[in-house]
Amino acid sequence: MSADNQLTRAQRDDLRTIAAMIVPASDEYKVPGADDPAIQADILTTLGRDTKLVAAALDHLARLAGQPFAELDAARRDAVAQEFRSSQPSWKRRKVCTKRRFPSLQMAAFATQVIL
Repeated sequence: MSADNQLTRAQRDDLRTIAAMIVPASDEYKVPGADDPAIQADILTTLGRDTKLVAAALDHLARLAGQPFAELDAARRDAVAQEFRSSQPSWKRRKVCTKRRFPSLQMAAFATQVIL
């Protein structure tokens, strides 16, 4: 993967945080959340051609948050995620999901439906 096709550390942290919100770990079922290092590695490896789109969505999320999303408390994360979701038309979120199939938990619900 070339340097221009990778996420920054802040974007990776934000993606990990969002993934955990969407697919949390379960002690009951003894399964890791989507923030598990192995799952995150798989997600990052399989982003491929969608990396720029995911990076743009993560940047927009951070702008709405006024700081890296991962640094927010849980209540503020929920509020920012809701604001992000309402600011994005559903066709834009779903368009990316139909491009191809992703392995790792369907790439954590395709990078969490291209970030919520």
